[in-house]
Amino acid sequence: MALKESAMEPSHRIIPASWHQYGRIIVVALFSTASGVVQAAAPANDDFANPAPLFGAHGSVAGSNIDASKDIIEPNHAGNAGGHSVWYRFHANCGGRMRLDPTGSAVPILVAVYRGGSLGSLSSVASAVNQPVEFNLIPGSIYQIAVDGRDGAVGDFTLSWDQSFLPGRGPDLVILTNSIQPSVITRTFQPGDCQIGNGCTQAGTRQLLRFAVETLNQGDEDVVIGSAIGSPLFEYNPCNEYNQFRYYAKFRLLDGQGQAVATNAKFGFCLEDSRRQFATAPATARYNCGYQGLQAGWADIYSANLACQYVDVTAVPPGQYALEVHINPLNRLVEINSNNNIAVLPVYIDPPCTNPPPNDAFASATVLSGESVTVFGDTRCATKQTGETTHANNNGGNSIWYRWTAPYTGPATVSLLGSSFDTLLAVYRGATLASLGTTIVDHNDDFDTGTLQSQVSFNATAGTTYRIAADGYNGGDGADSGLAVLSINPARNDAFTNAQSLGGTNGSILGYNRTATRESGEPAHAGNPGGHSVWFRWTAPKSGRVAFDTGGSRFDTLLAAYAGDSPVALTPLAQNIARPGTGLSRITFDVAAGTACSVVVDGRDGTSGLLRLNWSMSGVLNAVRLPDGSVELTFDGVSGENCTLEASTNLIDWTTVTTLLNQTGRVQFPPQSVAAPARFYRVNAAPPAQ
Repeated sequence: MALKESAMEPSHRIIPASWHQYGRIIVVALFSTASGVVQAAAPANDDFANPAPLFGAHGSVAGSNIDASKDIIEPNHAGNAGGHSVWYRFHANCGGRMRLDPTGSAVPILVAVYRGGSLGSLSSVASAVNQPVEFNLIPGSIYQIAVDGRDGAVGDFTLSWDQSFLPGRGPDLVILTNSIQPSVITRTFQPGDCQIGNGCTQAGTRQLLRFAVETLNQGDEDVVIGSAIGSPLFEYNPCNEYNQFRYYAKFRLLDGQGQAVATNAKFGFCLEDSRRQFATAPATARYNCGYQGLQAGWADIYSANLACQYVDVTAVPPGQYALEVHINPLNRLVEINSNNNIAVLPVYIDPPCTNPPPNDAFASATVLSGESVTVFGDTRCATKQTGETTHANNNGGNSIWYRWTAPYTGPATVSLLGSSFDTLLAVYRGATLASLGTTIVDHNDDFDTGTLQSQVSFNATAGTTYRIAADGYNGGDGADSGLAVLSINPARNDAFTNAQSLGGTNGSILGYNRTATRESGEPAHAGNPGGHSVWFRWTAPKSGRVAFDTGGSRFDTLLAAYAGDSPVALTPLAQNIARPGTGLSRITFDVAAGTACSVVVDGRDGTSGLLRLNWSMSGVLNAVRLPDGSVELTFDGVSGENCTLEASTNLIDWTTVTTLLNQTGRVQFPPQSVAAPARFYRVNAAPPAQ
């Protein structure tokens, strides 16, 4: 403990007063002396061990060194004995030059900057007497800043700081919006849970709007933190027993008037290179939880299953809302542009479920057909039947059922990857609930490290019916539940020769490409190397123009169409790459009736996940943003058809906007208001009823 100058001995009791300031509690003790003189306590940042933090690239702080003291081993700042020092701390997360300016202070001020974690290990960086101090920043370094009065002067002062970036460089954080993918789950919390202590939720069974957040550094310089120990960006959480970045993100659920109806603040614990997003970025990760940061061109992922990665919506009425995700909301990490740190997307809060889902019971299993299929399910109000076996060696409690008859003999994969909750998965051959325990094929809790979803692989036999149970992990407080994404052979169409057949003039199909790979000699689709391609084959039922898109996919896609019979001898018909964060690629091209083409979906720079491929030959829908912010939609189709414009916020539930007759081959719909929530649009075209 630092040795400080002795205070005047009080003759009366200490009278405490306290108040909140910027989230800290500052305690001021008033001393009543024998002579009646009132003496203030030392400043809160008097000690080296308790500095005031400085955040951001620019700012100023009003301070005082009245009643401050100097440690016995503290150096003389700027070569002057001083005697009444206070301390500040700044963590440089990028390079550039820093200027500290005490100009305008009431007394002559000493400013000294050091590096080092203790008074005995300080190394001088820069210092000055009553004038600005400038020095070059070393990314990841923590700077200790002492402010004292020359020759023992005391008084009030103002310290301003300004960080300039290196020419043409600086980090820039943005949210990849398509990574968010919100969904409502049900979870039960016990009173001692740290998430309750951190203010994220309450005890009991709660409805949570849960989502992931992928943050991309699209700038030209790394974010460098290094160790969280000693950093003003982090604080120790005794409940979680780790250092956490308190102001990593802020989440708000907004109503139609833009008012917050539910909020949450995310405590970050690790900034690291999770996924390489730009092909120009370094090929290998540099930062992890031991040495934190984020390379330029890399993204950090906070998955949906992490603590406090949600908004508690238990008390929120059902309806349409907007989810606002704001990373680095207080600008504690310095970046060249802090105006692009917010992502807003529409969400619909469903009413609480009141009845079990249709496939809750073993006897009512959803029938799946085909070699490859992906479907959605909901386990929130599902139950576990009397006599039902334990799946994946866990009690679960919210199981739903599927039935699949293998159309071939050979390897098969069943997956729950992409589901919104911590899953359990089991596959059986038994025809009755009582026979499941002796007919298990395979089961799984967590597929691999860092994944709370499940996947199994086994050798299927043609004609054999397999019963599939999807449940939620039960940690003792009740089973997790929410949106289930069940896939049979999600990447069976990995190879060009195993392309999945598509049919008809219009359609949509779900898939999952995480386990897919690129073949030898396969082209770089849309000029990007990708890495997880899956193939589809479509034959045009008529001549005309066809449009393919990946709207609704959960990653940034590559989309291409080719003519040709081999992956090394393909002729491109059209190709497109999604903008980062959108997930959407779109291509259109002309075809002749009976012509077959190969369509491939891959992930930009090696990303992967749940994909949706949509195609339409009945017309092409085009959208143009007008100067007033509204959206003008036109549809090129067939004359004489009724064209119904439909809108959706989730690509599942669609509502009719208007229906117009296509008289000339092109339909122009009324502009959609800028005040309307963000929506997906589609057109259903059909001949008029006779």
